[in-house]
Amino acid sequence: MLNGTAGFAEGSSDLSIWGAGNEARPHPMMVNPNALGTLPAGTYTGNVEDTVYVGPSIASSSVYYLGADATLRDLRVPYRLEGLQVGGPDAPAKLTIEAGVELRFEPETLLRVVDASSTLVAAGTAVKPIVFTSAREHPTAGAWAGIAFDELNPEDRLESVVVRYAGGPCQCSGFGCNDLPDSFDVSSALLVFKESVAPFLANARIEDSAGHGILRGWDGADVDLAASTTFARIAECTQTAPKDAGGRCPSEPPACPRSP
Repeated sequence: MLNGTAGFAEGSSDLSIWGAGNEARPHPMMVNPNALGTLPAGTYTGNVEDTVYVGPSIASSSVYYLGADATLRDLRVPYRLEGLQVGGPDAPAKLTIEAGVELRFEPETLLRVVDASSTLVAAGTAVKPIVFTSAREHPTAGAWAGIAFDELNPEDRLESVVVRYAGGPCQCSGFGCNDLPDSFDVSSALLVFKESVAPFLANARIEDSAGHGILRGWDGADVDLAASTTFARIAECTQTAPKDAGGRCPSEPPACPRSP
């Protein structure tokens, strides 16, 4: 367990953990968010649950977020997260996720990039996509909240990624022009609250969202984020319509594109 803001020293390598865990703590490692960039390559299989657990509760400090640049390495086991915030007060951070990584999120949690000074770079490949999914053993749509960009950085990138079982309650409303039925809720698998000035989403797949696929939650241009995105089993719109630069929606409800 890497508590507080502890991490491995530079140069650490070839760590093996096996035969570890119990019902309460089944993981070979439990780490605070700021340890993510320090985890060494090695072998983490043969435990009660072969996942690396990441959570702000393990920080046991005021630094509950990722507050420094980090690369999430492909350790050949999934990461299980209590949610993750990239960046914090006066602490810009860049999270780079290697191809092939799988991130499993606890119920009702979120991967959040807090402002334009912080960055998320998740560039998978066709053979090794990056997967964002639920930590539940038998997940259903809406098992976790999704990926949220409060603002965008020109370096932000989601390429060859898969987002599954998201669209749970985002605790947000009033953004964009497509509310969920009988509410002002706009829960979505991918929530973007600032207009994109550079392409950042490519060859993505969004599956089994309990809300929308993509929330375009800004006031401004009608930038298409779904040009190379595929969708499956999205409860509502594949992508919502943004408000215009004056914060207005059309007098008639805008189109709500659907997926199979």
